[in-house]
Formats: sequence, structure tokens, C-alpha cells
Amino acid sequence: MHKQRLANGLVAALLWALLVPVVHAEGSVSFKDDIVPILKSRPAFKDFILQTFSVTDTGWGIRIDSPTMPHMRGTRIGPYKFQAIWHGPHGDAPVTLVIDTKI
Repeated sequence: MHKQRLANGLVAALLWALLVPVVHAEGSVSFKDDIVPILKSRPAFKDFILQTFSVTDTGWGIRIDSPTMPHMRGTRIGPYKFQAIWHGPHGDAPVTLVIDTKI
């Protein structure tokens, strides 16, 4: 019985190790084409982001792609990360802008 549980645990660990890199990877997203339309649902937040930061267009989101989830077809989900310039009260500063989302 103990050997069977150990074998099941090893199989589960192996499957986890094989699937996690495929399911949880990063993929590129466009700030203008992919993120700004999402921000339009929260106009005050969109205005704040666009007025406070100069954001590079290419950023990164979590890429969902796996044989176990073929309907996702490489969909990117948040959190999204972009390199940006923050226009703060004491001058400009390079930052990583992270836009967290709920699915």
C-alpha cells in the first residue's frame, strides 16, 4: 500500500513538472491593442495610467497553452508587465508597470 501511494505521488509530481512550464509561461502583449481596450472599462484608471506613464507597447502576460486546454490557444492573461517611464512630481523614472487583472 505504501509503495502504491509513493508511486502515485511520483506520477503526480512528474505530471506537475511536465505541465506547469507549458501552462504557465510568458507571452508578449501589446499595450495599445490588448491592454487599453481592457482599461476602457475603468475610465478613471485608464486616464491615470495614460497621463502618468509613457508605456512601451510590447509587454508580457501569462500565456495559457497546453494540450489539456486547447480552447485557450495561447491566450495571455494578467498580470501584465510593461517597461514604462513614470512622470512623477520630481521628474521621470523608469519603472516596471504591472497591471493586475481578474479573470
